[in-house]
Amino acid sequence: MKTKTIKHLIIAASLVWVWSAGSLMAKPQGPKGDPAKRLEQMSKVLKLTADQQTKMKAVFDKYAPKHKALGEQLKSRHEAMRKYITADKASRSEVKTSLEAIAQLKVEKGLLRYDQGQEMKAILTPAQRQQWKDMMQKRMDHMRDRRKGDFKKGPRPGKTNQ
Repeated sequence: MKTKTIKHLIIAASLVWVWSAGSLMAKPQGPKGDPAKRLEQMSKVLKLTADQQTKMKAVFDKYAPKHKALGEQLKSRHEAMRKYITADKASRSEVKTSLEAIAQLKVEKGLLRYDQGQEMKAILTPAQRQQWKDMMQKRMDHMRDRRKGDFKKGPRPGKTNQ
């Protein structure tokens, strides 16, 4: 019984190590889009008024430095993890601390996106909020399908071919 449990633990640890090494060694994806382009796209899709565009730009401008700072911190932590993964011997406690820091930064980034989204939704009319909600649901469905390996051709939801 103990041997079986130990084997399972070794296999699980190996899989986690391989998975984390692969994802951490991958090149960063780059910025998720220029805020000006995102605002332009939102303006087209949601048919924002000039006043709404001004308010949305203010929200983007407010959150951009915060997103950038968190992104830089995450990049730094991921680089530290790459060093641990490629090192001959890394301290388990150092790896744990680094992974916890990465997780915390991801939580902070998610909360920042949530706060920004709430401010943006407050600018929209009820019809625009529903349209945005539908667009976000399509985007989440698309991302889920991509994770499953169902790579559909065509632009992301909310994007138009130009």
